[in-house]
Amino acid sequence: MSSEIPSNFGKGALINTYLLFSGHARYRMAQRNYSGEDIRYIIEHGTVIYWAGAKWFILRRRDVPRRDRRQSPVMRLVGTIVCLEQGVMSTVFRHEDPLHYVLRKQKYYQPTMTRSVTVP
Repeated sequence: MSSEIPSNFGKGALINTYLLFSGHARYRMAQRNYSGEDIRYIIEHGTVIYWAGAKWFILRRRDVPRRDRRQSPVMRLVGTIVCLEQGVMSTVFRHEDPLHYVLRKQKYYQPTMTRSVTVP
C-alpha cells in the first residue's frame, strides 16, 4: 500500500513519511517494471515541479549523483516522471524530454463549462 520514504525528499520538500499509491499508479508501476525503491529514488533525487494542480518529480541525468552514474539500475530511471496529486501518487511514466512534456500541460486545471441548450 505504501512505501516508507524519508521525511525530507524532493530536494528539501517536507511531506509525510509514507507515499500512497493509487490503483492506477500500482498498475502502471507493475506494467513498466518500477519498484517502490525506484519511485523513492526518483522522489529523493529528482527535480520537483508544481504544475497543472499536481506535484511532478522528474529524474534528469543531471539529478543523478556522480557516484550513481555508473550503475545501470539507476541510469534506467533517467527520464522518468512521477505525478503526485493531493499527496497520492497517481501515475509514473517515461518520456525522452520529461521537462518539456510536463510544462506543455495546462498550467492550472480548468474544467470545461458546458452550456445547456434548449431545443424548441
